[in-house]
Amino acid sequence: MCGYNISTTVWDWSNGNPYTINGNSSYQTLYSEYLFTGGNAYSLYLESSNYSGSNMTVKLWKKNTYGSDTLIDSFVINIGGTVSRFYGSNTVSSGSKYYFEFSPSAIFTGEFTKVY
Repeated sequence: MCGYNISTTVWDWSNGNPYTINGNSSYQTLYSEYLFTGGNAYSLYLESSNYSGSNMTVKLWKKNTYGSDTLIDSFVINIGGTVSRFYGSNTVSSGSKYYFEFSPSAIFTGEFTKVY
C-alpha cells in the first residue's frame, strides 16, 4: 500500500523480499509506505492498470537528514504499461534511506526487491 505522506517507518528486509507495492490515486501524489535501506542494489518492477486515468510519473528519492531530499530517478509509465529498473551501487548505498513518489492519477502494482 501507499500513503499520502512520506513515511518515517523503515522497511525491515527480513519481513520479506520482494516488497509488494500497490496504489490507487485519484489526483493525489502517493508515497511508498516505507523508507528502504540496507541494500547496495535494488530492482523495481511496476505495472500501470489499463484503467488508470493518465500516465504515471514515478520518482525515487533519497531521504536526507538535513535539507531537501535528493532525486535519484524519475520516469513515466504509460497507461497499461510496465517498467523494470535496476539501481546499483553507483546510485544507491546500504546506509541511505529511499522512498518512491507516484504522481496521480494511477492504479498500479509491482515489486521492489533488495538484490544484495
